[in-house]
Amino acid sequence: MDRAETHLRLVAEAELRRARERDASVPVGGRVGRIAEALTAVGAIDAATADAIQDDFELALAGRQRKPPARWPAHAPWQPAGLRWMPRVKTGPSARHGAPDRLVPVGMTIPLRSAESHGASGGSGSSELSGQLRLRPDPPPGLRWLDLAAGPAERATRVRLDPAPPPEVTISPTALTPGEHLLNRLAASLLGSGRTRIGPVLLTGTAEDLDDIVEALQAVGALPPLSPVPGQLATLYARMNVPGVTAAPAGDLPERWLSVLDRPRGNPDPEPGQSSAGAAVTLPEVDGIKILILGLHRNENGTVLHLQASAVEPKGGLPVLWLRDDGGHWHTTRPRGTSTRDGEVTMRLLIVPPVHRTAWIEVVAAGMSAEVLTTLALRWS
Repeated sequence: MDRAETHLRLVAEAELRRARERDASVPVGGRVGRIAEALTAVGAIDAATADAIQDDFELALAGRQRKPPARWPAHAPWQPAGLRWMPRVKTGPSARHGAPDRLVPVGMTIPLRSAESHGASGGSGSSELSGQLRLRPDPPPGLRWLDLAAGPAERATRVRLDPAPPPEVTISPTALTPGEHLLNRLAASLLGSGRTRIGPVLLTGTAEDLDDIVEALQAVGALPPLSPVPGQLATLYARMNVPGVTAAPAGDLPERWLSVLDRPRGNPDPEPGQSSAGAAVTLPEVDGIKILILGLHRNENGTVLHLQASAVEPKGGLPVLWLRDDGGHWHTTRPRGTSTRDGEVTMRLLIVPPVHRTAWIEVVAAGMSAEVLTTLALRWS
């Protein structure tokens, strides 16, 4: 039995002992789910084994006439929804035909009107599409342009398909251990909330959860005992007024965290209204996931980054996305909506703090195994 399975079973046994000692009205067992999710995210234990241990635990807890705890959410704070259950083999068109993805940054806003709607709905009260329109039948290869009309009476918009030189993309091995990467993911999630004070509800637990996760990661060798990241995260918790932190704070925060933390919250946009920017690029596969960036849209509610994720062999969830604008300021993201089709997930990510008509953005996709970097020139319309 490996270290991760042994540790999770020991935690389950400790929780069962607590169940015998405490009043039946007191919730018991949430630690098992939290630690199982963390160990699964870093690849220390497979999901089937973690689920089996949780099933055994819940059965034993029910035998003691206690209500089994609710399972840890399918997506923990460090893992956006929609990726754990993606198929292991890409089933989209490019997988069937073996053709590479072809992306063209259109760089224009195309209004759509119908009897049912005016504009386009992306869900959650938004007013922009995800950046994708499916054409039937498929256009033949080699086209230089398409005329796109929203209806027979609408004026067509010419979309040029001339291939532009793709932006340079670099990929480098990560300097973080799997456990440090997981804690960085949690930090990005907290910073992406856009708040200056974080309560237990937003953490899906309390600061005690962080201690449990750090202990588990160290027990299975996923987090070095002398790693500075737990202390950095404790400092971030303190800066965001999270109560109950016991880890010793670190003196310095990473540049990306500090840049996001010190920027104003909200959406103080000096240029109200809506605009879009084409930003099309396919990033190299990271942790078994390929990301296609589709563009940005900004309005009074903030700035949204549209992307598509295709899982080939998903490991640990979507890479953490960081953006740096032309002023040198860093931004993180949080999920705002997802849709799935043909084994691919189209995501809308709210950029925190918002990006306001920057001339370019540097995009960093930080995965467990590697980090991808590219710079995209933006033309707003």
